Amino acid sequence: MIDSFQSLQNRYWDWVRGQTLIQDLGGIYEITTPYLDRFNDCVQIYARMLEADKILITDGGGTLEDLALLGHSLSSDKWTDVIREILNGFNVSMDAKDRSLYAECSIEDFPVTAHNVIQTVLAIIDLGYMSTSLKVTRQAPFRNRVKREFAFFENWEIADNPRFTGRSGVPRKFNFMVNNTTVIQCFASITKQGADAFVCSWLDADQESEHIRCSALIQDVQGQSIDTPCAIMKYYDIKPVVASSGIRNGLLEIMESAEISDQ
Repeated sequence: MIDSFQSLQNRYWDWVRGQTLIQDLGGIYEITTPYLDRFNDCVQIYARMLEADKILITDGGGTLEDLALLGHSLSSDKWTDVIREILNGFNVSMDAKDRSLYAECSIEDFPVTAHNVIQTVLAIIDLGYMSTSLKVTRQAPFRNRVKREFAFFENWEIADNPRFTGRSGVPRKFNFMVNNTTVIQCFASITKQGADAFVCSWLDADQESEHIRCSALIQDVQGQSIDTPCAIMKYYDIKPVVASSGIRNGLLEIMESAEISDQ
């Protein structure tokens, strides 16, 4: 019986290895795991050599950035205490500048350290999901509705989840890119914290995407205060559009504005 379960365990680890992808991004190695986040995207971590025998493993800032995009005030005492407890439990640190989760280790300790970083990411994802189930429920369908509306624009070339590697060396992923000229990020709701996180992500990616414009399509929600988030985005040349006349008209406004800017 023990031999049978040992065989099953080996098959499981063979499956995990087969589902784990590693890509060299020019000295930074992107590791795509089979574990899923709240949007059913595979959790990714990144590793690079610091010295001959030391490795940095990080989430690239994406975990806490996603929480901020969902409107969490991560600077509150409650969130700070809970996140610190999770980090301490897995011996993982947080970079104060970009909020990336990271750990340094020797080559020998790479397996357990990578495991700890992944477990930290999953724990914070679960924490965010428990407290934002309504926001997540709104966010994913809005993005899917936007995606369906692209079918009415047959002449547009649509890229789903485009990625850019910017100043930090870590890939930044957005919702859509149209005609290789315009990035569109969708928001079912938007807060100051969400706008801050979005701007930081775009500014990091902007080094590689200087010829590309960035826009935000925001769902029209009654009672939603968007003046401050929109002002933040406009200051950094990101065009916010509220879909008050429907998603399709919002997309047209974004693309017409991009065409005028290019003239």
